Amino acid sequence: MSCSGSVYQVLLVEDSEDDAFFFERVARRAGCKLQITHAPNGLAAVEILKAALNAPDAVPSVLPDIVFLDLKMPEFTGFEVLAWVQTQPGLADLKIVVLSGSEDATDIQRATALGALACFTKPIQVDQMQTVMQAFAVPDPLANPRPLASNIGVPTPAE
Repeated sequence: MSCSGSVYQVLLVEDSEDDAFFFERVARRAGCKLQITHAPNGLAAVEILKAALNAPDAVPSVLPDIVFLDLKMPEFTGFEVLAWVQTQPGLADLKIVVLSGSEDATDIQRATALGALACFTKPIQVDQMQTVMQAFAVPDPLANPRPLASNIGVPTPAE
């Protein structure tokens, strides 16, 4: 199984250089074709997303196809990024997957309540990367109407 096909624009929001390096290595091993923009903290991620939203009409806006977001960061946490994204109408369809060192059920519930589609404990594994990218590669969103978390076997916390 590989995640070959389209080239995906990815925003990786990660304050650890080691974790960012490992993420890129796993993506390559998984066969994923990713154009990765690395934001070292949540504030940088918000600035990147604002710039894409506010691009002049003459400049094509390049919003990421998917955001991989750490939760615990300085200068704007992943939770703050998720909350900000919810206030932006132009980002209503932004796909966000949380990568966190936390396995705390409260963190997972809070992240999904704020719009995260799935949560994985770092480091992400090759098979998880392939599955996530394949879930996003479905050309017709109506072809698989279940939530992403169900598609990739991520337990969704009871509400």
